[in-house]
Amino acid sequence: MPNIEWSDVAAEAMERDAREFPFGYLTGGSFVMDSVQVFVWFKSLEDLLQHIRDVEPRVYDLEPGQGLKDYQMRVGPLLESVRADGFAESLRLRLNAAVNEAFVVNWWGRYDELRTGRGEFARELLDHYLDEDRRGQVLPEDEEGDFVEYLTTCGI
Repeated sequence: MPNIEWSDVAAEAMERDAREFPFGYLTGGSFVMDSVQVFVWFKSLEDLLQHIRDVEPRVYDLEPGQGLKDYQMRVGPLLESVRADGFAESLRLRLNAAVNEAFVVNWWGRYDELRTGRGEFARELLDHYLDEDRRGQVLPEDEEGDFVEYLTTCGI
């Protein structure tokens, strides 16, 4: 098996354009002092779920023989539920409990939710991006590129 740099795989997902890779999640370390969070983006739901199952744990040093299999057994049924039922908040909370404090998923869904401010988290994020006098409004089409760029740095 080739030697894979898992942090490089994760970095690639962070650098993707959310307009072309519309399935994503916001993640970071679960340690209280670990304040860096990043969005990671995928072409499909299947790619996102595979990343959570196979890449995220390795970024946090869960390897075969060192807890990876146990992790995959814990999150596997939850990821199957996401495949069947979509990005439910209850599943996200259960996933965070199942990852056993390795990392946290603070949001998951489609880029369109963030762009339109659909949902509490998305509305807060979009309002933070918009000027104070435009809070509560929709993202102007001519600012979408700037908003996508904002998503790459807003959690850092």
